[in-house]
Amino acid sequence: MPRLSAEARKEAIVEAVQDIFAEKGFDGTTIKELAQVAGVSEALLYKHFPSKESLYAAMLDACSKGPTFAEASRILEFETSTSTLVMMAHFMISHYVLGLVCTRRPMLGRCTTRRYGVIWAFGLSNMWRSR
Repeated sequence: MPRLSAEARKEAIVEAVQDIFAEKGFDGTTIKELAQVAGVSEALLYKHFPSKESLYAAMLDACSKGPTFAEASRILEFETSTSTLVMMAHFMISHYVLGLVCTRRPMLGRCTTRRYGVIWAFGLSNMWRSR
């Protein structure tokens, strides 16, 4: 990687590790592998992220700032109705079940499904109970 500011380096690392986390999962990925795919040393990785957990959290946070999460959040704000429930179900199936979370990284859907699938299930559950 070229010389980057600390913030740009962190962003580059987060971007670089998405595929390996998606492919191998959190538990199946080592710090050594993460550093290798990011093109940095393990020491530099630890300089920016004190643990694998903090890197994984940063990756999930980066995912939550994308257009897919913005769309999901917008739908969750709609008034409770059958049509909103249909929109939520359609969104969840098309983005999480069919893996359309990220067109550049379709495997990333596995990572985000764990986090945002729970949010959607909670939203659907609350909507169903309020009817």
